[in-house]
Amino acid sequence: MKLLVGLGNPGEKYEHTRHNAGVIALEHIMAAWKNDSRFEDMGREKNRAYTMREFRFSFDGVSTEKLVVLFPQTFMNVSGLALKKYLDRVRDDFLPSNDLWVFHDDMDILFGLLKIDRNASSAGHNGVQNIIDQIGTKDFVRFRIGIRPRFPTKKPTDQFVLQKFSKKESTELGIICENVLNACEIGLISSIAKAQSVCNKKNCS
Repeated sequence: MKLLVGLGNPGEKYEHTRHNAGVIALEHIMAAWKNDSRFEDMGREKNRAYTMREFRFSFDGVSTEKLVVLFPQTFMNVSGLALKKYLDRVRDDFLPSNDLWVFHDDMDILFGLLKIDRNASSAGHNGVQNIIDQIGTKDFVRFRIGIRPRFPTKKPTDQFVLQKFSKKESTELGIICENVLNACEIGLISSIAKAQSVCNKKNCS
């Protein structure tokens, strides 16, 4: 089983904000899977802590793998609380280092670029740090989606990340989400190491 987690803030107020890049990318991935015969939609679950949708992935026509897409309904800085609630249900059959993939925005990476990490520090990302604190390990996979502006901004970081993507950024966002989708599928079909070699900080289409 793979557990894919999209980090962001819940609610209409935060839709399409830079801090929700992980949610936006994972929603794009999920929409693509619904139109891909390799992926069977197995239904959804919603509660106060998270929304979840389950897929069955057949990558060679014979073998299948369960994929769970999870969106915490807590705010970003306490994302780990929602994740831990789900993990407590499946802990006996789940190894975060192999199977937990977290998708999130990253101010350390230029907008338009992607970096895939495993077993790395939070680098100051509060949502990721809360996950580390709650599950007791940093040994999981992270899809770090760059949101750093290409030109200097006078906006404090905490304000910048809560702004909606600009019109120019929005026109590029579809391409970025496609690159994240391609990286994710390379990881599923081959390995995270292969996804890293193909996709890290460059176009991976």
